[in-house]
Amino acid sequence: MSKFSRNGGIIGNQVDTSAGQSGVWGDYDAFSLNKNNQWGTVAVPPGSATYTTAGTYYWTAPPIVSSVSAVCIGGGGGGHQNPSGASGGGGGGLGYKNNIPVVGGQSYTVVVGAGGARSSPGSSSIAGNGGNSYFINPGTVRGNGGTGGRYLTNSGGGGFVGDAGGTGGTGASAASPTSRRAGGGGGAGGWSGNGGNGSGSGNGSNAVPSAGGGGGGGSRGGPGDFAGGGGGAGLLGPGPGGSGGSSTPNNGNPGGDGFGAPGASSTYGNGRLFGGGGGGADNGLNEAGYGAPGAVKIIWGDGESF
Repeated sequence: MSKFSRNGGIIGNQVDTSAGQSGVWGDYDAFSLNKNNQWGTVAVPPGSATYTTAGTYYWTAPPIVSSVSAVCIGGGGGGHQNPSGASGGGGGGLGYKNNIPVVGGQSYTVVVGAGGARSSPGSSSIAGNGGNSYFINPGTVRGNGGTGGRYLTNSGGGGFVGDAGGTGGTGASAASPTSRRAGGGGGAGGWSGNGGNGSGSGNGSNAVPSAGGGGGGGSRGGPGDFAGGGGGAGLLGPGPGGSGGSSTPNNGNPGGDGFGAPGASSTYGNGRLFGGGGGGADNGLNEAGYGAPGAVKIIWGDGESF
């Protein structure tokens, strides 16, 4: 039967999907059409790929896809623990980018950053930083991980690379080494704003909310307790932003998520998905929070963008 040709051969009105066609061009022919002896393509159907577990992956572009959009959220920093002066971890940054050129059939690197580990008890110990998340390479689109908590020092939130996004919120330090209070974790950066900063002033002062990212975690007021983790960011586009976690006489409460979910109780002061920083703890009982892991989402199709 007659078939399409890419280089001067016979132009027909049928598509050869036989075993003789192979590779990217064979797949492409199966989705192509001819009208008035001119090449054209069918509409590119929507599709997506989501990665939410820390690690390195390889995404292969479908045959007829020539551009994609991607969002990357960095991992949150881990919380510090010390009987006086512990700080929460910073929130991960969020970056997104539209119209990224790709070639059908080619594989591209996807990296999802891990959440930072909480520290060992003690003033000299430092919690783990959150890992960076990116698509293709760090210069294309990226969300940076938040900084891990440490003694009497605020922890920085992660930045981003892309068309837009938000920087993670600051993980707060305790107000003083004699306050016996631990600071809350920073919220993840958002689609339209930075993450909220954690609270470090103890009972009576809530954490900072965010206009577009995760809210900061609340500090705690009594001895021997843990602060709240930072709120997380979502993968489905802008949300209303997260509320700041409340500070209490005992354990601090987590910040709300950037897509509108309120902060909920979690194991100790763990950061919330995705990218929330872990809360600190003013004890040596391993109650400081882990930073939440990051995530990457890729979408494609006609009219599909963030």
